[in-house]
Amino acid sequence: MSLPATALVAGPDAGRPEHRYRANLIVCSAFLAMLALAGFAADVIELVPRQLMLAIAGLAVIGVLGMALGQVTAGPLKLGPLFAFAVTLSDISLLGLGPAFWALAIGVLASRLLERDELKALREASTTNGPATP
Repeated sequence: MSLPATALVAGPDAGRPEHRYRANLIVCSAFLAMLALAGFAADVIELVPRQLMLAIAGLAVIGVLGMALGQVTAGPLKLGPLFAFAVTLSDISLLGLGPAFWALAIGVLASRLLERDELKALREASTTNGPATP
């Protein structure tokens, strides 16, 4: 059983110890049942057309992508991080440098060119408040 699931059913917040033990057994039984059916599920995937399976996988990722885009654009700078995110997702590789480097370079360049006012406000705020202390 995975650690998060164990914490849910066996932690002190899960209730009295005798109920935690039963809940743990039920969850472990469910995991064993899923394990027994995993081979069947893997065979069913081969019956579904590849394009349909890719579409289902793409739909499953939309929520995660939306949440990631929301976090990327949550700060005062929006375009630079968005460009960096897009470059990171690409498979760009120039001059022997991978997408992580180019995401940083293009993200900073986009912010410097397209978000000058926001960068200036961030610099002024950091000099006014002083450096952050841990």
